[in-house]
Amino acid sequence: KIDAHCRDLVDEAKNYLLLPLERPNMQGPRTRSRKPLRYGEVLYAVGGWCSGDAIASVERMDARTGEWRCVA
Repeated sequence: KIDAHCRDLVDEAKNYLLLPLERPNMQGPRTRSRKPLRYGEVLYAVGGWCSGDAIASVERMDARTGEWRCVA
């Protein structure tokens, strides 16, 4: 089953990243800069696609240091 709302969010993010000249027209609550709210917060990037191949990795970014690390 496809979740249409989730697909819309992914499409919005993809368009924002792929169309930098259109970004001023795409501003909203999801495009604002964010700062960590608490000490020790992290951001996870899970999977994706690159040149038609699936990416199975998971990476974590420490918001305090800006450092990315692969995680299991």
